[in-house]
Formats: sequence, structure tokens, C-alpha cells
Amino acid sequence: MKLSLIKYLFKNKVLQIQQYFKKEDVIIPSNEFLINLYCLPKDIMSKVKIVSFCNKNIHRNVPIYQKKVFDNFEIPLDQYIENYSHSIFLSKVLTENADKEHVIIFDIDAIPLKKQSVFCMIQDLHFGYKLVGAIQTANQFEGGKNN
Repeated sequence: MKLSLIKYLFKNKVLQIQQYFKKEDVIIPSNEFLINLYCLPKDIMSKVKIVSFCNKNIHRNVPIYQKKVFDNFEIPLDQYIENYSHSIFLSKVLTENADKEHVIIFDIDAIPLKKQSVFCMIQDLHFGYKLVGAIQTANQFEGGKNN
């Protein structure tokens, strides 16, 4: 593609985003909008499995509130609350979802702040990355000023 065409396509997407969002509104974009925005296939959500895992010793509200965020974003999340080791869980979830193109695993304390961040991960996986992750901060190190 010529550079001018790439600039045009990028500018067009930016304009679409600006028209969709108003500064005074807090809008959670639809899956359809984000699938179009990130140039993903229409059936991408059927090819993706999103899961989280925790042991039963985690306070019961943590998975409840994680699920509420995903439900609010209309993103399906399967939670495993079992006394598995991490290796057993990973083996189980990858074996059970061998028919999926992509499996995204969230730690129980990983909660996306924006729906777009999940679709950005899906886009990275769809277009060739084998492993993606979200930037996070470890509050116990460097006063939480780290990634």
C-alpha cells in the first residue's frame, strides 16, 4: 500500500472514533463497532475463549466483581474457581479449548478498565502475535511506579 493510502485509512478510523464518542458521554462501544474498528472478522468472538482462574482461597467477591466488569462490557468470561495448580489449569483450559483460535487468560485480579483493551489483545493475536499481555503495576515494587 502507498503511504498516502495508509494515512487516509488511519485518518478515517480516527474520524470514526471521534464521531462515535462525545467527551461528555461515558460510552462503552459495542462489540460490532470494535470488531469493525480493529478490522477483525465478524465471527471473531466465536473463535476466542476468555477465561480467568483462581483457587477457592480467594475472597468470594473478587471473581464476582471481575465477572460483573466483563458482563458490563458484554465480553464472555469463563471463570475457573478450583484448587488447581497453575500448570494443571493451563493444561486443562488449553486442552478444553483446542478448537479455538485464541485463548486469553486473565489473572483473577486483572480487570480491564476499558473494553477496547480486550479487543486490542484480540487484534494482536488475530494478526500474528502468539502471546500478548496487559501492562500492569506491582504496587509492592518502586512505590507502584513500574510496569
